[in-house]
Amino acid sequence: MARAKGIAVPKVTGVYRLRNPQVAKVKVKDRTKETFEESNPEPPVGKIQGIQAGSKEEWRVYLALTKLKVRFTYQYAANGGKRMRGGQVVDFLVHTAPVPTPVYVNGEYWHRTAKQMSDQIKQQNIVSELDGQCFEPLILWARNLQTVDQAFNVLLHELRYK
Repeated sequence: MARAKGIAVPKVTGVYRLRNPQVAKVKVKDRTKETFEESNPEPPVGKIQGIQAGSKEEWRVYLALTKLKVRFTYQYAANGGKRMRGGQVVDFLVHTAPVPTPVYVNGEYWHRTAKQMSDQIKQQNIVSELDGQCFEPLILWARNLQTVDQAFNVLLHELRYK
C-alpha cells in the first residue's frame, strides 16, 4: 500500500486507479468476483430418480445425461442387486438404440486397487445378465468428471459411437 497525503491507497494492477480508496476497493472486488465466479454454478447434489446420488461424479453424470436428453435408469439392480449373492448395481443403464449401455462411475480410491478385479468380473457379468442385449459397459473415471461440462463432453463422445 502506498501513502498519499496520510491516506492509504491500495496499489491496483490490471484495474484503473481511482482517487477515492473506498471506490477503488469496491472496483477491485467487483473485478475479482467476475473473474473467478463460474457463469453456471453446479447445483447441489440431490436425488436421482428418487435415490440420493452416491457421489458428486454420479450427480454430474446425471446432469450431463439430462442435458443430452437421454433416457436412463439409475442404480439398475442386475442379478438381484445388493440383496443377492453375485448381484450388482449398475450406476446408470443408459437406454441407447438399439440396446442399452451400462455406465459405471468409478472413483480413483475404491476402484483402482483391491476392487479392480471384482469390478472387471461384474462388468463382464452384466453383459451375460442382459443376455448379450447390451453394449459393452462404459467405465467413467472421476478424474474425467470434474465438472458437468466435462461429463457432458465425455458422454457425448462415448455414447455417440454406440
